[in-house]
Amino acid sequence: MITAYCNPKDGRLNIENPTPFKTSIQGLRSRRHVIEIKEYSARRSNGANAYYWTVVIPYFCAEWGLDPQIKSHGEYMHYDVLGQELRQIPDELRPGKTKTQTTHDMTGSEFWKYINRCGKLYFDNFNGSFPPPKSLGYDTDAK
Repeated sequence: MITAYCNPKDGRLNIENPTPFKTSIQGLRSRRHVIEIKEYSARRSNGANAYYWTVVIPYFCAEWGLDPQIKSHGEYMHYDVLGQELRQIPDELRPGKTKTQTTHDMTGSEFWKYINRCGKLYFDNFNGSFPPPKSLGYDTDAK
């Protein structure tokens, strides 16, 4: 995957560092490619990650009778339960199929939206809610 950062101005894309981008384009095979442009958002913050693993995952584990201190229980909840329920996206290599989106590749805003979907799933299934991140001192800003 080739990543380039740009700022649109007057209907044109001004690539911030064009030389590596042009070099990467020249190295592409003669096949059909897709160019996707999305608004920049910083990666998720350490606070978001900490909130997810110390609040969201343990709340779900508790409802399932799993010990979140046991690494395999937390990973099961993250990968197998929440991954299958909330992070399915179309698989571009297998039309009509889905794959599990990794949280590692999410931007900060995407990760908080995912956490909010976890909260909705938790409420719908267990009629409860997570404590607000800021009330526990977790940073909710993407960095």
